[in-house]
Amino acid sequence: MPDTPWYQVGPAADAWRLGTEPAQATAIGSPESEPLAIYLGSRAMELLDRHIAQRPSAPLAGLLLGYPLEGPHRRFLLVTDLIAFELSPDDDVRFTSSLFEELELAWREREDGCSVVGWFHAAPERGVALSSFHQFNHHRYFPKPWQVVLIVDTSRHASLLYRWEGEVLVPCDSFYYWNMELEPLATLLEPPVIVSGAAFTETAATTSDAEKRRLAAFPWWLWLLMLLAAYALIPQAPGSLSWVRRQVQTESRRLAELQSGLAALAGEERRLQQELQATTNRAAIPAPSTETARSASRALPALDLGGNDAPVTPTGGDTRSTGSRDYVIQPGDTMWSISRTLLGDPRAFRELAEANQIEDPNIIYPGQRLTVPEE
Repeated sequence: MPDTPWYQVGPAADAWRLGTEPAQATAIGSPESEPLAIYLGSRAMELLDRHIAQRPSAPLAGLLLGYPLEGPHRRFLLVTDLIAFELSPDDDVRFTSSLFEELELAWREREDGCSVVGWFHAAPERGVALSSFHQFNHHRYFPKPWQVVLIVDTSRHASLLYRWEGEVLVPCDSFYYWNMELEPLATLLEPPVIVSGAAFTETAATTSDAEKRRLAAFPWWLWLLMLLAAYALIPQAPGSLSWVRRQVQTESRRLAELQSGLAALAGEERRLQQELQATTNRAAIPAPSTETARSASRALPALDLGGNDAPVTPTGGDTRSTGSRDYVIQPGDTMWSISRTLLGDPRAFRELAEANQIEDPNIIYPGQRLTVPEE
């Protein structure tokens, strides 16, 4: 039986490595019901954005790297990194033997145990549908059930993820965006289980009398110190270094959430005070005469309500003459979905968060008002 190619090395059908699904992740769509939960890591997506920004009109392809894992409830996929390569102007992705040799060198230099969990293709004016050439590549080189493909149209700022469903590639509209800075990969991987075989012979397992005497003469307090040191290094044990780091990270996240909540409440209080002041000022201004109102009405341009270019005011928002518009966050909203609806590009959620002085785009609250700059 031939060896498995390096770009298909990963878990077998019934032997997935154990892990924990990220908690610091933004749900896109309804991934809770997905049989294979896909987490697109922030590092991989930011690296892809940088590659596209360097040459937005040039086609690009590459491998997606990550970890197929199994949790208590379902299997999931962490996409943590990528290896990109440029294409010729005809933008056809051809995985030749020489290309695989170059990619293998970059993959083996990592030495982090990651698998090739799929590939991506980014090109302008190509749309996000799978072509026959895409399907050929995926069926031939990436047939594992945990391998996916990401298609990106760089000129339209659109992308679509595809996964296996049986022997068919299907679109995956529901996935997660995982903030790897708030929740590093190391906190999600369970330590590998090492099963020792019959490696010890009878002679090696037998302790000589001299060795027993040396062990008996060993100071008891030094034994205790060694046990305490070993206990502190056991992963996940209460009081161990890993356990302490996890507790510190948890408390830091809670503190950041509380601070963000207080900032949002303070902002809402200022907004209410401004609205109250504006209402008071409007009440002090006399109403315009009937003739003045008619003249103002005749001066307004007619709105084309039937065209596709008519301005749409989102729920809870208002368009202003200052070159921006406001939007009130509704229950179930995420910065990703808001950016996709209002700006046409879900990946612009960081710019929208920075424009509203939101430090963590994952922490927003219903009723919070956003200022959406006009393009």
